[in-house]
Amino acid sequence: MKYLFGCWLLLLPVLSSQACDICGCSAQTTSLGFLPGENNHFVGFRYHHRRFFSEHPPVYAAAGESDTRDVFHTYEWWGRWAPHRRLHIFAFVPINHAVMNGDDYRSTMAGVGDISLLANVLLLDESQNGIDRRFSQNLLVGGGVKSPTGSFGAIDAERQLILPNMQPGTGSWDYLFVLNYRVKTGDYGLNVNASYRYNTPNQQRYQFGDQKLLTVDLLRTLETEKWLFIPQVGARAEWIGQDYSNKSRGDLNPYSGGHFAFASAALDVYHGNWGLTARADLPVAQYFAQGYIQQRWRFTVGIHLLFNN
Repeated sequence: MKYLFGCWLLLLPVLSSQACDICGCSAQTTSLGFLPGENNHFVGFRYHHRRFFSEHPPVYAAAGESDTRDVFHTYEWWGRWAPHRRLHIFAFVPINHAVMNGDDYRSTMAGVGDISLLANVLLLDESQNGIDRRFSQNLLVGGGVKSPTGSFGAIDAERQLILPNMQPGTGSWDYLFVLNYRVKTGDYGLNVNASYRYNTPNQQRYQFGDQKLLTVDLLRTLETEKWLFIPQVGARAEWIGQDYSNKSRGDLNPYSGGHFAFASAALDVYHGNWGLTARADLPVAQYFAQGYIQQRWRFTVGIHLLFNN
């Protein structure tokens, strides 16, 4: 799964002039989300779509402000292998495609992103507990690593360095910590996800800000003879630290860091071993990059196939 990064300031030639470039945030923070199939193996494919409006302050006093409409597409293969009932291994392989649309120019970048691996332990697994035997809860915790498989430091056709947030990868080894808790009684339940990502400097000494995530979703199960529907409503909050343009010198990037809060709605549908998922997040409060970046909305759709252990 691709994850939410900060942005930096660069001087980029556009039509023989220079402007201060800021762009939306390309990847999502790591989250397991609503997990399919309890302890089953699965393999799936997800598409993430994110839109931003970015204002660009003038570099020179005589220059005017400009803006861009930034779109980020992530195509992600992911899956779970459960070699033991209490041990779950997750893998995420993203392909990123970023598009920056200005008034008189368009910039694109695409490539394989950073592959992530997570190992999680099922600490709590109570499916039949207490007087109400329809009560269940489970707690999954773990961590992992994000490898620098995606390129960083790519240049455009005019041999200008592409903005860090437009790069397919971060160029750094980063470390992930995740928690997934679900409690359910009868047809109703609550799903909670929390994650923390510790980022390290890359070879260019650029370091993206650490990221924290919390999601809380209420859910209901609706079951027929052959179909299972799980609608969800909830909230999502993300906190992103400031980037370092040069970690060794301690140079903070002023156009990075902030927070987002979203109202969310989702639907998971199962038929046999196949599952479909869709989720939409609408920002209700945000402050990022000193207010120069505004997230519009985003959504995720996916399909997965379950395998019996």
